[in-house]
Amino acid sequence: MPVPITKAVTCPLCQTTTEDRVADHCHVTGSVRDWLCRSCNAGLGLFRDNPDALRRAAHYIEAHKANPRSALTFMRDEMERCHPRTHQRRAKRALEES
Repeated sequence: MPVPITKAVTCPLCQTTTEDRVADHCHVTGSVRDWLCRSCNAGLGLFRDNPDALRRAAHYIEAHKANPRSALTFMRDEMERCHPRTHQRRAKRALEES
């Protein structure tokens, strides 16, 4: 009977040490790659093990870390971009009321 492994390991992706880990495997070949924490393994699965998508995600995170926007600013900018006339009317009304 196999003995459960309870040794903590450090996830090679996020560098956290945990006992809550899984054996990551390639879905094409079935070969085991390494132990990962459950979160990182789930993340790889959500990206369907696609290295290009993971690189784009990393680039996206890095780009937005350098230029953060609040949720309010983001929504305002999107409103302006998607509905310029509505935004212009609201801005004009706000100026008239002030």
